Amino acid sequence: FVAGALASLHNDEQIFAAEDISFTRAYVPHLLNISLDLLIDGEKGSWNICLKDSISEASFLTQLADKFGFDTNLIFPFFQNESKTQNTGLNTLIPSLQKTYYLPNLEKALQHYYNEIADFRGNKFSTIKS
Repeated sequence: FVAGALASLHNDEQIFAAEDISFTRAYVPHLLNISLDLLIDGEKGSWNICLKDSISEASFLTQLADKFGFDTNLIFPFFQNESKTQNTGLNTLIPSLQKTYYLPNLEKALQHYYNEIADFRGNKFSTIKS
């Protein structure tokens, strides 16, 4: 999802994104680190490994574009439902578990992803756009 969005932004393509549907994004290396920590520590049972906050697709993509130095005006928010209100019912989809481990916040995840891209490419991602 992120790689496709960055490719579209790199090519100055418009992206239409829902503003009224919230979700949480997990940065897989963070998820794996926490899972391995729980395994090494010998933890048992069901764990809720999640982010504390949800975000709309449009807001997420706007933050992504801004972080990587792309034009945020290429993100076009739209509403899926006619009432134009944000769906905040995400928490009802996650069962209540006594054991919860929170992932690092979205800003940290985007920063780590940005650093990985920069390390992989040998420079800052935003300079590749030019």
